[in-house]
Amino acid sequence: MTVRRTDIHQHLWPDALLSSLARRTAAPRLRRDGRRWRLEVAGDAPAPFDPSAHDVGLRASLASADGLQRVIVAPSHPLGIEWLPDGAIQSAWLRLKQGSLEANRGEVKKDLFQAFDRGIPYYSLGLQWLADGLTLLAVDDEEAANRLKMVQRVSFSADVSSLFTALNLRPY
Repeated sequence: MTVRRTDIHQHLWPDALLSSLARRTAAPRLRRDGRRWRLEVAGDAPAPFDPSAHDVGLRASLASADGLQRVIVAPSHPLGIEWLPDGAIQSAWLRLKQGSLEANRGEVKKDLFQAFDRGIPYYSLGLQWLADGLTLLAVDDEEAANRLKMVQRVSFSADVSSLFTALNLRPY
């Protein structure tokens, strides 16, 4: 049996996000301080920030050097993006990891339904986890089964090889 080494929590901010943060006039934002960048988030002192640490190629090289075969990217809550579906999906799966479905059914259901109501997950792994979680609930929950059918329709159009949820909207 081959064991894959996985880092399950890294933050990777794509160039588009960095550009958006640099254009903002209020926190959360990035601003230049001489030659350096500073990250400003609500409630915290400005912190040094190195945009090159978010270079995908560099990050992949570092992961390989560390012997990792997989890196799972997680949203960064200090930026105020916890309202994305992915945050609620991650919460549901943490509850499942901490105990059984039966012990946490109510909270897991609340988290997954909240994620569903927020829209399409930002990360493709979030879309997969949403479908997997709803599948667990759908065994004996008609409301979960109905939501699962809608998530599956979206999943069938998703490019799961992409880090971020990308949908193929062309007819087949």
